[in-house]
Amino acid sequence: MPDIWELLIDLARRYGAKLRSELITPDGTDVGVNAIILVNGRNIAHLTGKNTPLTESDVVSIFPMVAGG
Repeated sequence: MPDIWELLIDLARRYGAKLRSELITPDGTDVGVNAIILVNGRNIAHLTGKNTPLTESDVVSIFPMVAGG
């Protein structure tokens, strides 16, 4: 079964260095801090992180970190 980490690696490979730098830490070992990643509306930080399993029916949402006031 694929997981979030496999998806992020695939997206980084397909869409280049800029996306990789947002999704993956510089050492390539963990999910970066510049994005919020949800699986079926739940943050992967509250699931099993980068090891969160995926199925074909899951909806993955990736949002950039934003700040403001």
